[in-house]
Amino acid sequence: MVKSKVPQNRNFEKNLNTYYEFIDNNKELIYDMVACLNKAVDIKMNLWGGLKQAKQDYSTFYKHREQGYIPASMEGVAYSDADGNIVKIVDRSSFSNVNRDSNYMSGFEH
Repeated sequence: MVKSKVPQNRNFEKNLNTYYEFIDNNKELIYDMVACLNKAVDIKMNLWGGLKQAKQDYSTFYKHREQGYIPASMEGVAYSDADGNIVKIVDRSSFSNVNRDSNYMSGFEH
């Protein structure tokens, strides 16, 4: 096996200054891009708010250390058109919170 050498970046400070300069010269554009992304998230969450009201049978559970199995809430939906293009609308916040909570067992524990 041949190890690849990672090149040393001797111009790190110069590159960093170039990035800072780019940010300084494009602040308005960067602010607009962030505002656009935030608006897209707002739209997604509004859509999700309506979609998660759908009544469906979910058999996904979290395993709580003391309370046993707890049903998981619906995390998202996926839509496909006739050509196979798929759009997913997902909210992983509850999963992420459970995943970091030591009161719940993670997948490799059970």
